[in-house]
Amino acid sequence: MNQVMANGQTVIYGVQCDGYSSTWDYTINAGTPAAPVDQWIHSTAPCNPQQWAADTWHHLVINYSRDSAGNVTYRSVSLDGILQQINETVPSAFALGWGQVLLTNFQIDGMGGYGSATVYLDQLTITRW
Repeated sequence: MNQVMANGQTVIYGVQCDGYSSTWDYTINAGTPAAPVDQWIHSTAPCNPQQWAADTWHHLVINYSRDSAGNVTYRSVSLDGILQQINETVPSAFALGWGQVLLTNFQIDGMGGYGSATVYLDQLTITRW
């Protein structure tokens, strides 16, 4: 997700299951909003996409929040009912000059540089308050 805050900065909420490290990863702005350095950080929460059953529906819930300064707290990830705690708070504000938006991104990558995947996304729900 990307969300533009009232101050015009964009908060990037990034979570991925990293098949190389077998961890749930999250993004951090290791720089400043004006000079951002976007990095993936390995959490201690295990995740191995090679163990996910093929040809079946999976249920994923990602729980995070942010404060008014653009710091994101990545709380937990649940895959098929198995809850993994992350509980890390990191800076994630970027001065990108975007207009007001709440943007959803979804991406599937494979291990290596070849192959294909057929993926269906169904009943995507974003809850914001």
